[in-house]
Amino acid sequence: MDSSNGVGRAYIGSFTSAGGRGITVAAVDQETGALTVLGATDAVRDPSYLVLGTGRGPGGAVLYAVSETEQGRPRRSTSARTSHGRSATPGR
Repeated sequence: MDSSNGVGRAYIGSFTSAGGRGITVAAVDQETGALTVLGATDAVRDPSYLVLGTGRGPGGAVLYAVSETEQGRPRRSTSARTSHGRSATPGR
């Protein structure tokens, strides 16, 4: 969870091959823990492990995702710039 500027954010990975949305970004209510979905992208297939980089820059933090194969082995990793209020764009 990213809680910069007092606003909680959660980044949730789900398997697109099983009907999931890929990576979902949600706001976290600091009082109740309730999640409000802000958006999602299926640009990363089957993201099973996500980590938000600690560096901050003009483009926002970097969210890294690892995709899995059917055998459970990492297939590839990708990154996306996250900026609250803007869409994440997968890195190339």
